[in-house]
Amino acid sequence: MEIISSKAAIQVALPEGYCVFDIETTGLSHHSDNVVLIGILFNRKNDTIATQFLAKKRSHEKEILFYFKELLSEFEGHITFNGFSFDIPFLNRRYEKYNLGYEISKDCGIDVLRLVRPHSRSLGLESCRLKEIEKAMGIARDDSISSRDSVLMYDEYEKTACESLKKKILLHNYDDIMNLAVLHGKVQKKLEEIRLSSSFCITAAGETIRLFMDNSYIRGKTLYFEYSTDEHINLPVEIHAGSFSVAAHSRKLVLRLSLFETKDSSGAKVLAFDAANPVAVKINSKIVPGTEMLARALLEAVFKA
Repeated sequence: MEIISSKAAIQVALPEGYCVFDIETTGLSHHSDNVVLIGILFNRKNDTIATQFLAKKRSHEKEILFYFKELLSEFEGHITFNGFSFDIPFLNRRYEKYNLGYEISKDCGIDVLRLVRPHSRSLGLESCRLKEIEKAMGIARDDSISSRDSVLMYDEYEKTACESLKKKILLHNYDDIMNLAVLHGKVQKKLEEIRLSSSFCITAAGETIRLFMDNSYIRGKTLYFEYSTDEHINLPVEIHAGSFSVAAHSRKLVLRLSLFETKDSSGAKVLAFDAANPVAVKINSKIVPGTEMLARALLEAVFKA
């Protein structure tokens, strides 16, 4: 195995005590495939450091897992992309296989994909693929290596120990962790801008409260809007009004809209909300832009002074 450390040309902003990591594997199965490269990015004083643990052979997997956990344990939290679904379960299964007595917790982690997904429409995303999110955030990626290409390159490197292949594999992983660190900062900034611009005030229990929309989604025939507030909502609120309901307690408020199925003039399937006149909120598979304004109007009417 080999450990490669380098200082980045620029310092990247990260939350205090956090690191970024990304793994390269020989496939998608955490039972039968191997972790062959782990990159971790972190700040030390005024420098951003990238450390990469490379298994020159698959048989070196246990070693890179050991040295990675020794470094990761120095940090309070970690940042990944799709790490809650892939990287962390994969690593934990491999730690279990080798009886290394270590497990990476999600509790202290930030998965950038999970930050983005609830706000994909507000961010103007057609999908939540990494390259599309990077493009939307203004991050240019010269690297055109796919996950499949990465696996094939490692297979060839393992056979030949070719230095040029090794450099490509390391650079691909290095770009992943550097871009992810930058992406996290840009996403957090953009989400805070959206949060502030979409906030509005209601009056509850005699107090003016500013609401920030955290999430919206459709489950079955119900449209959910989830809000938070910086102020405490003094009284638990439960309102049921036929086609919608509101529940609020502490610093959280949830609005539920009951939807019904219909079709528009072109025959497209529509989920609509009946607010005196039917309002389409989803046509075929796409949520109609501006549904958050419908929710805002309802809440302002319910909680008007």
